[in-house]
Amino acid sequence: MNGLKMANEAISRSSLQGNAADIVKELTNFNFNWMQNIRNEYNNKDFGYVFEKYINN
Repeated sequence: MNGLKMANEAISRSSLQGNAADIVKELTNFNFNWMQNIRNEYNNKDFGYVFEKYINN
């Protein structure tokens, strides 16, 4: 939903040259991929290193 909202806001602030549907699709895909990459980078599911650090100190 955030990706669609961001794409809509970007399009409403600019003038378009070309097919609006394709531009919205490209912006939405870019935003989705960017958010997925950020989530994968910062969402840690393995906290083993924290427990090892706690146990060893």
